Amino acid sequence: MTAPHDKQRRTRLLLLAGIAIALAASIVMHLKLAERRARVEQGEDGGPAAQVKRALEDADRAVINRDVQGAWNALVEARDGLDALLEQRPEAPDLLRARMLVARRLGHVAEQRGQGEAALANLQEAYERAAALHDADPANDQTQMDRLQTARALIEYLRGVPNHAGAAKVALDAAEGVEGPLAGLNPSSTLRAALAEVWLDAARAHAAQQEGPPMLRALEKAVGQARSATIRAEDPISAQARVYLALMTAAELTAARDDEGSAEAFERDAIATLEVRERLQPQDVELPRTRAALMVRVADRAQKLGRPDLARADLEQALALRRSLVEKHPENAALRADLVRSLNHLAAFHSEAGRDREALEAYAEAAELSKNLADDEARLRVLSLGNHAQLLGRLDKTREARDEAGEAYALAETLRAKGGAQAELDAAVAGLRYARLLRAPPGADREKAKAVAEAERARVGAFTGKKGERYTQTVEGLDALLKELR
Repeated sequence: MTAPHDKQRRTRLLLLAGIAIALAASIVMHLKLAERRARVEQGEDGGPAAQVKRALEDADRAVINRDVQGAWNALVEARDGLDALLEQRPEAPDLLRARMLVARRLGHVAEQRGQGEAALANLQEAYERAAALHDADPANDQTQMDRLQTARALIEYLRGVPNHAGAAKVALDAAEGVEGPLAGLNPSSTLRAALAEVWLDAARAHAAQQEGPPMLRALEKAVGQARSATIRAEDPISAQARVYLALMTAAELTAARDDEGSAEAFERDAIATLEVRERLQPQDVELPRTRAALMVRVADRAQKLGRPDLARADLEQALALRRSLVEKHPENAALRADLVRSLNHLAAFHSEAGRDREALEAYAEAAELSKNLADDEARLRVLSLGNHAQLLGRLDKTREARDEAGEAYALAETLRAKGGAQAELDAAVAGLRYARLLRAPPGADREKAKAVAEAERARVGAFTGKKGERYTQTVEGLDALLKELR
């Protein structure tokens, strides 16, 4: 009984030992294969992965050395190597993404080489690959950003292609494709910022095709995403700056279509955004300075839209802000010039409405403050003196007006001597104003008026600058005055 039992026991032990040896050999073989695969994928072997790694390194060196042809050759080699790897692992996300990135780089390099068809083909392929990767994994942060960034690369290229209408389609496909799966989720501020940029691309593309309603929808989407990107933003200053830029882009595009109402609304939102930025950056004087300038612009739009009371309030707020800035920074020459401009603007607004007393007060202050302007703002001094003189003359304060106009003309002649078409025309305008006041009683000097008018008429006759409305009005004014003085 013992012998058979011992034989069975030995057989069982041998079987177990064989299984253990086989399992150990299998593990060793698996480890060796895994190690070899890692070496191949990292480019430490002679397979396609090594080819890709070397080619991408060559491409990077070529780009640094501005060797466009070398970069192209290396990227083509990398593309071919990736295609070989994808034959073995067609569903590998890392390889598919690398292939997409290589196509994108090939598109950029082809554009540098002046190969338009190749650039477009590669950028389109890159976007198709990025979209497919995102569709396969729509919740993945990387695939979302890849789709948006690759779309922007293609859109940027299409924007430079004459009569190409594909940019809007790509932008909408990317923005809606990424935005759709995000419903009910709370994506990162980085992703929302990228979405805002693509929506702006869509708006620009629609604007180029004269498509107003789709452009406005895209602008509203862009602003909405930019605002959402401020929530939980790691850098709130940059996030608010993006909102401001989106709003100003929206204002620019709508104004270009003569949509004053939409432009004004976007700019008023931009003013509110600047106030937020000022609280975040209280030491940055350029922010309130920009806000004041924007207040003047929305005032002009309100005036065009038939809301003079709102326009007046905007101009007065801009003036108050600029006074405050000069009080806080009296040494800042740019702020002093802004204040003078604001006074002139408000004065012109009052003058147009027939409020001569308010206009005269503002013009007088502008002329007085212009004495303290920096030398590079001498033209603003000429304009301020001229504006004041013109209203004084209209109010029959001729002697005072003549003095102001004479000072403006003398300074304008000084600036004309430095050259430039604008200075030439400024001097002619100042001369016409001065001549008109010289021939007016009391104390009229018609001979001097005629001499000034003749000199300026001769100069504008030889004018070589752009002959727009201001030039035409000046010539007509001089001709009428000389006819009167004969």
